[in-house]
Amino acid sequence: VKLDRTCRTDTFYEWKLPMPGITADTTPHSRSCLMGLRSFLLCFSVILAVIALCLGRTNDEGKLNRTSERVCAPLGSLVAIADLHGDIHKAKHALQLVCLVDENGSWVAEGVTAVQLGDLVDRGPNSLGVLQYLHSLQDQAQQHNSRLVLLAGNHELFNLRGDYRYVAPEEIIQLGRHQQQQGVNGTAVTDSAATTSPGGSSS
Repeated sequence: VKLDRTCRTDTFYEWKLPMPGITADTTPHSRSCLMGLRSFLLCFSVILAVIALCLGRTNDEGKLNRTSERVCAPLGSLVAIADLHGDIHKAKHALQLVCLVDENGSWVAEGVTAVQLGDLVDRGPNSLGVLQYLHSLQDQAQQHNSRLVLLAGNHELFNLRGDYRYVAPEEIIQLGRHQQQQGVNGTAVTDSAATTSPGGSSS
């Protein structure tokens, strides 16, 4: 059953069932009332969407606060660590959240196997620092009857193939200067660009 819609002069909308044989009002005045109603419903929908978005962000902030709490891996645990992408500070923080390292970044977990799933490099400003740090933790983990396994991700493969699209420019310059100081041949460095052989530093 279709509803007949009419608009009164006081701008309130009135809905009523049509009588048999009477079609809905299609006068220009009625159409303008319908357009006004549609605009109102659209604005109301936007307001509801904004409220839902704000509530969602509040819930997300709560989740982030909960993930900032430490959950220590017990003896015999297998811990998986995802992309760290050249951010040494967040790398240490992530390891601290599962109590693999202490406040100084030194390995402390006993009898734990941790697997880093790759993508240590690119995007962040200190890929070399992250690589050196994780390799140093491998030796420390063995002293605590633990093991740190480092897997190669797609970004490591990018670098090995000479694909530096995701390398931070400042890190390329820094690495080039480091190699130049070490007397590595085939490295050209300027203040704005640098080219290095695939694989970077051998440290």
